[in-house]
Amino acid sequence: MKYNFDQIRIRKGTHSIKWDANETEEILPMWIADMDFQTFPPLAEALTQIVKQGNYGYNMVPHEVYAAIIHWWQKRHGCTVEKDWILASTGVSAAVSAIIATLTDPGDEVIIQTPAYNHFFDVVNGGKCRILENRIIYENGTYRLDFKDLERKASSHKAKILLLCNPHNPIGRAWTEAELQKVAAICARHGVYVISDEIHCDLVAHERGHISFLKIATGQNLPFVVCGAASKTFNLSGLHAAYLFISDSELRKNVERQLWAQGTGTPSLMACEALTISYTQGDEWVAELNWYIAENYRMLKAFIEKHLNQIVVVQLEATYLVWLDCSQTGMKSKDLADLLLQQEKLWVNPGAMYGAAGEGFLRINIACPRETLREGLTRLKNVLEKFC
Repeated sequence: MKYNFDQIRIRKGTHSIKWDANETEEILPMWIADMDFQTFPPLAEALTQIVKQGNYGYNMVPHEVYAAIIHWWQKRHGCTVEKDWILASTGVSAAVSAIIATLTDPGDEVIIQTPAYNHFFDVVNGGKCRILENRIIYENGTYRLDFKDLERKASSHKAKILLLCNPHNPIGRAWTEAELQKVAAICARHGVYVISDEIHCDLVAHERGHISFLKIATGQNLPFVVCGAASKTFNLSGLHAAYLFISDSELRKNVERQLWAQGTGTPSLMACEALTISYTQGDEWVAELNWYIAENYRMLKAFIEKHLNQIVVVQLEATYLVWLDCSQTGMKSKDLADLLLQQEKLWVNPGAMYGAAGEGFLRINIACPRETLREGLTRLKNVLEKFC
């Protein structure tokens, strides 16, 4: 491999949320969606050049950013994006908040497919909307969408938006074209807008790759909003750069107005440069990253199958966040997560933070050097052997 993903990097003391939010020295954080690899090396040099300019006033979004986004989505995902569709933002959550504010009134309903990314709950509640949970069905270690329930929820006269997570965090599903077609048909019948959060779209292990809702919507001539970013792919979350694809000019104008009202309409110049360099030069790095994560997943799965028969590993199709079914331990997810933190200083996410449908599960981040993963699995084993 050209890039060294085995290298251990010391992040303690760098003001990292992942490593410094808990001050315990022995903590091993495998919780938040933040990778422990050095990012694409040319990024550091490009950002250094901006620092050397010595002037950090207001910036606009360079034309190169739009060109890089269009190129990346066409090359990697086979999606044709027009420049006029693109709106820049400082983050996907901020963008979703702006869309909800644009499309809904207080008391309207937003459908979330649970277990769901925890900040989805925050942005919906922040928009003073009511959450409708369309629980994803879990059977025999896999998940499938509940289309009958989605039809019922979408038929509510107050349902305005389906907040789709594609690929899905935390369960690691990469939705198929057939599944997305059914989602689109249901929402079209009932006039429900689909906001597709595709921030993990480049981290897909399945051979078919990522199926963007953009393809589904343009094929059916539906209005759509797709949210994307380079932040998960290249570990750039601290730089705050994201973007939206909105083909409807009136909706795009209104969302842009809301982004500016929120103060979230312009990423910094450093964020813009990082996105441009990543999307124009980072293909090989991403390919090696996905291979390394897939090997980490195979290692985790083999370890758990050998040592921890009370845990079921949910199939990972996308992201670097593995969803573990711990229901056979008989413990609540928060109690188990707290026990891991107290006894072995292993920090993972309890499933209940992703809604009631996540109870009995843990989420563990495997985007780390293999030695780190091995240590985390050993700590998990120590606790489960002793207490479960």
